[in-house]
Amino acid sequence: GGKYESATLDLNDRGQVVGHSNVEKYQHAFVWAPATGMQDLGVPAGYLESAAYGINDRGEIAGYAQLNNNTAAAFFWTPTTGFTVIPDLAGGRDLARGRSINNSGQISGSAEPTAGRRAFLWDALNGMRDLGTLASNYEASLSYDLNNAGQVIGRSDAFTGQSDGFLWDPQTCTMRVIDDLPGGVIDTTARRINDVGQVVGNASS
Repeated sequence: GGKYESATLDLNDRGQVVGHSNVEKYQHAFVWAPATGMQDLGVPAGYLESAAYGINDRGEIAGYAQLNNNTAAAFFWTPTTGFTVIPDLAGGRDLARGRSINNSGQISGSAEPTAGRRAFLWDALNGMRDLGTLASNYEASLSYDLNNAGQVIGRSDAFTGQSDGFLWDPQTCTMRVIDDLPGGVIDTTARRINDVGQVVGNASS
């Protein structure tokens, strides 16, 4: 039933792969495994499209479901319970997207409350937490990844247009800037983090 294109976005240590694929005219999240091939995850009730962005070693998946260009919700999917749509931040505009999931089932991503785009951390016990921005002169933040220690990385955008990579630590519950490269780098983004806290990303001058 798939047409036009598929995209793979993450894999776990068991060799399972997630992403999205076109099914007729709509995009559906999928999981692929060596033994079973590609499984269409479908969509949560009330939504038209879905995309899977992260999978942990237990086969739990993070992503988002979309009704239209103005309505999206982050989701948590498990092989036994299927989709759980994650409630948005207070004041959210129904534009939340899950990006990464660790082996504890914590999900990071971004949401859009009235204050502007915000990185979030979610777990089943505490719900969705707004991680804020680097400082008062920053208007937005976006998360790309988290590790098994619950450290979250991404970028925070200043009112001037400059972007800085950040690391948010659960021990201090604070966001700090990741140092720029020498030579006056203007924009940095943290993309991936491992379990010892090493970060990779990109920068431009």
